[in-house]
Amino acid sequence: MRTKYTIDQLDCYGNVEFYRLHLFGATFTLVDTNGLTNHGDLEIWGDPLTIMEIRGNITNYGDLGMDEAEITGDVNNFPTATLHLDNTEIRGNLYNQIGAIIDVDYEVDVEQGAVENAGLIKIAPSGEIYVNPYLHNTGQLQMYGGFCGSDDLFHNDANGVIKGFGVLSRRQRQIQRLHILRRHLALADRLALIEKLFFSLTVVFL
Repeated sequence: MRTKYTIDQLDCYGNVEFYRLHLFGATFTLVDTNGLTNHGDLEIWGDPLTIMEIRGNITNYGDLGMDEAEITGDVNNFPTATLHLDNTEIRGNLYNQIGAIIDVDYEVDVEQGAVENAGLIKIAPSGEIYVNPYLHNTGQLQMYGGFCGSDDLFHNDANGVIKGFGVLSRRQRQIQRLHILRRHLALADRLALIEKLFFSLTVVFL
């Protein structure tokens, strides 16, 4: 893609690789309420100076990879689906259902919405996800040295599991179960590391 495109919505049922070139300031905008629905294998990537803008919701039933995307709407990742996010901004809610996977490879910002995770979120060593206002985990959060932060509430309930090593940050924290693997997982308060935990926490060493 080498120019500016604006369409209502995009439905994918096949295997599609969508590459954005910067030659002519390429942008690609979806404006329908149901902006993007993926049933297949869809990869949207390209020059970091180009933007994929979606002014609507994203529904993923397949394998969806996105980078340099600005999303105004909710993102719903359904069971058995996989969502790969790189340098993505979401102004809405991010829902990861039971049996679904989200890969956070680089920076992901969820603004003006929440993350509801009942599936698996994997955060790569270079991965960062920051949520405003809150993150609620009833599934599994697997960290490989990355960062996961919430501006208001970081709630890992009795069924939620956090595994791996990396940094967690929040203003308010409610964590029931934390699994430490291989290295350490540091707990942070507004990015300042703390040495003592002032809340009830069960730590399971594997």
